[in-house]
Amino acid sequence: MSRIRLEVSKELEDIMPLFLDTVSKNISSIHDALQSGDFETVRTLGHRMKGAGGGYGFDRVTELGREIEIAAKESNAARCRSLNEELSQLMANTDIVFVDKPL
Repeated sequence: MSRIRLEVSKELEDIMPLFLDTVSKNISSIHDALQSGDFETVRTLGHRMKGAGGGYGFDRVTELGREIEIAAKESNAARCRSLNEELSQLMANTDIVFVDKPL
């Protein structure tokens, strides 16, 4: 995966670290929940990311959250793992640049 440049409003600069930390913890929690077959936790975390990503400029996090939620409802562990890995790669390969633009 090539590097992604994401331009985000400077208005989010102070709260972006909390969002990034939360997504990182969600990735780990989804991995752990899949190990134990806990699809309800996976579904809940996917749902939360679906609701939060776009507000921080991470539309792809929103999309992946939605897809994780659906896969968890279907108890599709392989799909959940694949989407979680894609989310992990997205976060690892995104460079955030804060710019002057309205929210």
